[in-house]
Amino acid sequence: MRITKRCRGRASSTATAFRIPGIVERYTTAEHRRLELAQLLYKNGEAAYLDVLTAPTDLYNSQLVLVSARLQRLTNLVDLYRALGGGWLEHSGDEPRPGDTRASREATAAK
Repeated sequence: MRITKRCRGRASSTATAFRIPGIVERYTTAEHRRLELAQLLYKNGEAAYLDVLTAPTDLYNSQLVLVSARLQRLTNLVDLYRALGGGWLEHSGDEPRPGDTRASREATAAK
């Protein structure tokens, strides 16, 4: 029962992590457009130079958030895989299960 709750929690966080990058991508696209518009408005004398200076910073920040969201999505997938018993081996010198070795696969294929 405890494993089921853990898997359910990981699946839920993974589902959320898949939605967030799409939202952040749209925000990053909007920030890119804002940069272009700020530059155009400044060239035409309709905006202050401060708007042109802050737009790239905001774009950069949104890109950092996007990278973090994508990283979180991949991390959640790994956590879900581990919670489902996905054959994760710690770096503790553990040997793979016999079914994971090449010799055992060849022996199974020969039968």
